[in-house]
Amino acid sequence: MNQQHTLPLWMLTALAVACLCACGGNEDSQNDSPTPPECSQDNPCPAGQECQEDRCVDEPDNNDVPDADDMPDADPPEDVDDTPDADEPEDVDDTPDADPPEDVDDMPDADEPEDVDEMPDVDDTPDADDVQEFDTPLDPRPETLTGGVTLFESTIQAIPFFLAIRRGNVAAAFVEPSPEDPPGEMIGNCTVGTFSTEEAPPEFGYDAGEITLSDGQVTATLSPLTGMDDGISYESSVAEDNDLLFVPDSQVTITAAGGRHIRPFSATIDTPAEHQVTSPVADATVGAGALPVTWSGANSGATVILTVTPHNDAYAFINGPSLTCTIEGDPGQFTIPAEAIARLNAPRLGISVIKLINTEVTAGDDTFIINATFAGGNMVSFDP
Repeated sequence: MNQQHTLPLWMLTALAVACLCACGGNEDSQNDSPTPPECSQDNPCPAGQECQEDRCVDEPDNNDVPDADDMPDADPPEDVDDTPDADEPEDVDDTPDADPPEDVDDMPDADEPEDVDEMPDVDDTPDADDVQEFDTPLDPRPETLTGGVTLFESTIQAIPFFLAIRRGNVAAAFVEPSPEDPPGEMIGNCTVGTFSTEEAPPEFGYDAGEITLSDGQVTATLSPLTGMDDGISYESSVAEDNDLLFVPDSQVTITAAGGRHIRPFSATIDTPAEHQVTSPVADATVGAGALPVTWSGANSGATVILTVTPHNDAYAFINGPSLTCTIEGDPGQFTIPAEAIARLNAPRLGISVIKLINTEVTAGDDTFIINATFAGGNMVSFDP
């Protein structure tokens, strides 16, 4: 009987490996083993043995080695596709997915509202400081106010190298708009007006709190004062005869604390550079003809206004005709028309070139002007 083909290939391989492991003993014991007898079809093996590869070997014990057809396959399942996977459900496609929802687009986003376009703009949310500021009610006041803060410096030369008037100070006023004065006579770019030494009655003012002005080296303060009519005027901490206050061509910061009528505000402004009238020179005599005026520091970018004011022989202001000329740009020269000069009649004239820099500042719903000026001028004798 020949059973050498009844074992499957995988079992033959396993037996071969087992044989190789069994042969790991010493060579002497292997050489002492008897050689199995030869066999063939004509020379069969004795009972209890079978012929394999021309040698008689013992038949396998059916109790120890079951037939391959009767042995259960312990390692691979009979049908892998039909065996359920213990780690996975029998039908993965039919098992609901617990993590993502059936339709992600229909799920609401917990972090964002359903309609992002309806979210308020963060930039439009009022700042906490602003909310606190505007929660404080203001005292009754007109709906519209005008005015602001002025910084002014001036150098007027009366006698060359001998007498010069230098002044620097600050002022502030916040008032209700008033009708403008009717325009005076216009001659070219010059307006003929009337200069008065009498102080105009103060307008009813409103309170913006204490105002400080500083260029980092000098600090001035404007303090609100309440008058008999409950109106507010501002008093400067700088004396009236003070010399130049802030350094020309510097930067000054203005801060208002806010008061009963006006919200706080803050602004920074550059002061004009210092300049001088170079013609006519101080103490010169001018006539009634056209008068050329020149000055230093042209093309400054500041607004330029030229004024001619009446003075007596002691260089003091007096009542009388005056001129205000508006000049485009800063050309460094301007000629006053002869017709305008002919309107003047004082023994001495103060000719000043004023350079102005303005900036707007917002305080709540109000808008005010911060103004910095520098005036350079000469006193001359007038002989019409």
